[in-house]
Amino acid sequence: NTTLCMASAITAYYQAFGSDAPPCTYEDIPEAECHVVWGANPAVAHPVMFRWISQAADEEGVDLIVVDPVRSETAENADHHVSPAPGMDLALARAVLARVVETDRVDEEFIETATEGFDDLLATLPSAATAAERAGVGTSEVDLLADALDHRTLVYWGMGINQHVQGTETARALVDLCLATGNLRPGSGPFSLTGQANS
Repeated sequence: NTTLCMASAITAYYQAFGSDAPPCTYEDIPEAECHVVWGANPAVAHPVMFRWISQAADEEGVDLIVVDPVRSETAENADHHVSPAPGMDLALARAVLARVVETDRVDEEFIETATEGFDDLLATLPSAATAAERAGVGTSEVDLLADALDHRTLVYWGMGINQHVQGTETARALVDLCLATGNLRPGSGPFSLTGQANS
């Protein structure tokens, strides 16, 4: 399973946390203030979990955002659908992080006490506008995702990321979004979905 399914996510988790286990659990789902599903279609592939996500997103003030080039069944049920150009998920994730940085929404205290190498990451970032153009999205869509990270947000991803040629880099970029905004507390975090359907 590790080799064929989610090796990229496991590598990203090891790089970030020194462990292959997601830092969040199913118990975080009802605590989240926003749910971002990126490169996954849990309405079909994970119907039980998607029911939990949908129930949580039905609460007042809780949004479900889907990032997927395809308008999937999950996107049909979302509050917002962001559709990057195919294969441009990494560019979009970098655009969102750049926007978080440009608008001074980095959780500086969390970065200082719980992370290493953030300045090195910043040195590699393009501008939000440049990365958004590469990703094939507008700045308003980048702002939507950056705004989501102001809240307790779970970022889920699936095989659309894990099986991508840039899967490890993209999974790590999604982890970095959570770390940069302090979204590593109850009701938030980077949540790779297993490849086993019907979970």
